[in-house]
Amino acid sequence: MQYEEMSAGADYMDSQVIFGNGMGKPPTAVLLGPKYMETKTYRCSPREDLELGITLVRPSPIWEPEQAAKDTVVTKEKYGTVARAFVVCDEERDGTFQWWQIKNNPPNEYIVIPGSDHMVMFSQPGLLSQYFLQLAGKYF
Repeated sequence: MQYEEMSAGADYMDSQVIFGNGMGKPPTAVLLGPKYMETKTYRCSPREDLELGITLVRPSPIWEPEQAAKDTVVTKEKYGTVARAFVVCDEERDGTFQWWQIKNNPPNEYIVIPGSDHMVMFSQPGLLSQYFLQLAGKYF
């Protein structure tokens, strides 16, 4: 596989794109860099969780929005009547995707957790646990 630094215009800092099908083809995955993770993904989380995340990061597939919309449409025929809830992280640096998901596949409910970054389980574990307990009481 071939790696290349991501363009500065996309604001992915030290992340790299992976061209699993060769340089002449579209990129297939992204490997987030430590600076990106610190300022975008773990910005409200404890430092030790960031450091562990940096050591465990793996390439993530790149999804085209149009294809993702086709692949993730939630319908009663596909998913039955299972109740769905969504956690919105208010300090998520790419929060537009969260709202895109809610708009295109509306859950039964959603909650915005204040002071949470992308890694809400580290940045606001108590609030996330409270929300899960509320959901369990409501839907189970």
